[in-house]
Amino acid sequence: MIDHRSSRGGAVTGLLLAAIFSAPPLRAQAASGYVESITSTISSRTATAELVRTLTRETEYRVSRRADTTVVEAAGVRLVEEGPQGRVVFDTDGFTGGRWKLVSAPRGGLVVVDVPFVPPALVEVNDLAAAMNDFFPPVAPPLPVNRRVRDGAGRDWQRLADSLDIRRYRWTVTRTQDSTAVARDTVTLRISEATREVSQLRLDARGVPIGWTRELVTDVTSRGGGRAVQATVRQRIVVRAIP
Repeated sequence: MIDHRSSRGGAVTGLLLAAIFSAPPLRAQAASGYVESITSTISSRTATAELVRTLTRETEYRVSRRADTTVVEAAGVRLVEEGPQGRVVFDTDGFTGGRWKLVSAPRGGLVVVDVPFVPPALVEVNDLAAAMNDFFPPVAPPLPVNRRVRDGAGRDWQRLADSLDIRRYRWTVTRTQDSTAVARDTVTLRISEATREVSQLRLDARGVPIGWTRELVTDVTSRGGGRAVQATVRQRIVVRAIP
């Protein structure tokens, strides 16, 4: 699904330059690890050409807790790009083993306070350091089955039918953002973004997330240097908890 983003957050300009998304708030988790798969398809268009590329990132994270600090380690990372120049499998050895540190926020959730080093060659493709900015799902509101509610962040939640002891939720949200960025140190870009998200969350009997899927479509228009670029980013993110 383009990352953190993404981060996961960052401007989608990063996707045009490096595949990043803005993020929902973080939340402490009880699992000892997660497997995440992100598929991002970026279609960019100018007056004379169209370019389509697909970026796939698969990561295994290991989580440990020390007092009030949560440490997340990238135990394994696979990053592949497919585009007009063919298929490229990137060397991620210089990033594997990198760690994030997160601490509890006063209003709940987690805040990233330290990020791992990312080799420059990988930053140009995907800002892996931002992965924790958009990793954890938002907190599901208490709802009876088949009821709906909108939270303070503008997400529309629906409680779906349970599956055995698994509680299932669906949320949707639309966001818009205008920003500026500097490309190649000289060109100022004016960027407009509109993102539509449809996602699902699964909780165990304790209310702990055991998996979630996010589907995001972001339309971006960038103007600067006498030219305009339009892009559509389609991202699918699938995360499951591991023991």
